[in-house]
Amino acid sequence: MSWKNDFFNPKKEYGIYPLIHTNMGEFEKHIDRHSQCGFGGVVANVKYSPDYPNNNEDWLNFKKGFDAYRDRGFRIWLYDEK
Repeated sequence: MSWKNDFFNPKKEYGIYPLIHTNMGEFEKHIDRHSQCGFGGVVANVKYSPDYPNNNEDWLNFKKGFDAYRDRGFRIWLYDEK
């Protein structure tokens, strides 16, 4: 009955993904904490600045955070409510 074991001990990819509403580049310092909490990924968007979506610095910061999370094995869901 491996399904019971899988249900009670799910892989990280099936766990909770914290939602990051600010620039992922500012959240790099939280990667260790997110990993310790057992998160398998994050849900994030590019920072909504007044000049969104045309702020190149915001996109570069997002990419920096995206790469840092990806390099640590996290899955990343991108979304955009604007």
